[in-house]
Amino acid sequence: MTRSLRLDPDAVLAQGLERLIYAHPEHSDALVKIFKPRSPIPKWYKIPRPSKRRFGVLRNAFREYEEYIAALSRLGRLPACLPALWGFAETNLGIGMVVEKITDAQGNLAPSLHQYIEKNGLSDTLIAEAHALIDELAALRIIISSDLLPQNIVVGVDVSGKRKLVVVDGVVAEATLIRVKTWVKPAFIYGIEKRRRRLIAEIQRIADEAGAGPAS
Repeated sequence: MTRSLRLDPDAVLAQGLERLIYAHPEHSDALVKIFKPRSPIPKWYKIPRPSKRRFGVLRNAFREYEEYIAALSRLGRLPACLPALWGFAETNLGIGMVVEKITDAQGNLAPSLHQYIEKNGLSDTLIAEAHALIDELAALRIIISSDLLPQNIVVGVDVSGKRKLVVVDGVVAEATLIRVKTWVKPAFIYGIEKRRRRLIAEIQRIADEAGAGPAS
């Protein structure tokens, strides 16, 4: 894999609040996430947050890798509920985070769960798969931010062609000095169940607003 990559600034495939997503120019099964520049952080805010001083704009990448490695150590293999993380590369747009590209049955970039429901509707099966996704995150004790929403989950397929839901954004280790959810299981369960309720409610809201027919 080439150490330095050239990306077309206008060829953004998707974006979130903090990152722009590009196709990897050399590997069709990979994406490159570029972190958006942030406003300078006031010194008074940096003092209680040493990771902000140390990692800067890549702080959330560090937090995401921390949870990913923790999941690997617990499972002993790549978790199906998360894309594989393949390191970093220089690009003309800044440091890029190289990740697995989740695709649909046709090999296209997998749609978000939000987009999938708007197009195909909602079914009991899809709701059950969303519950199963949360169950897997819970079993691996993966910390999820409060914005685990349908736009941060994609609907792809596995190697056998079976539909799978994958969390592509929102996996971040706790930033607090005392990591309650990381070390106190009841606190973790409370948090993950709160996110489950919010996700299912949001899925139902999207389906109701879209008025789409039932999905398979």
